[in-house]
Amino acid sequence: DGSQERIWSLAVYTVNGTARLYAGQGVDTGDGDVLVYDGTSWGTSYDGSQEGIYSLAVYTVNGTARLYAGQGESVGDGDVLVYDGTSWGTSYDGSNGRIQAFAVYDGKLYAGQFGSTGGGGDVLVFNGTGWGTSYDGSQEDIHSLAVYNGKLYAGQGLHAGDGDVLVLYAGDIV
Repeated sequence: DGSQERIWSLAVYTVNGTARLYAGQGVDTGDGDVLVYDGTSWGTSYDGSQEGIYSLAVYTVNGTARLYAGQGESVGDGDVLVYDGTSWGTSYDGSNGRIQAFAVYDGKLYAGQFGSTGGGGDVLVFNGTGWGTSYDGSQEDIHSLAVYNGKLYAGQGLHAGDGDVLVLYAGDIV
């Protein structure tokens, strides 16, 4: 029974052999927290300063799993945070509004971002060491990412007529 308006995302992350449920929440400035449930009670894993944690994903590099959180709201707030089981840090310091979706595809972590103007809806890619742009979008928003039949799909759009599903294959649009 939370005090915030929205829980945007959920993910299960295992630390030292113990799985826990993580929840990204928030709407207003300072509400963007990551909550953690151990099966008995809820606590705060990350006490954020942004408006929301919109996406969560677990991504493994060299046998080590980490929890990634997409945050933000306004221009320059769209960062990717990373949790190693002990502490939170910044994996990607974004210039757009928010990170709305994650998907693991072809051994990489993909992130869909929101920009406040046309062209801000990009798909970012993390190869385990650095971030780059996989898709430089023409719309404002990438809302969702999913892997299906060996391809990465991205749901985009913000206004009437913008709603498209893009197919990315090996980093290229098909």
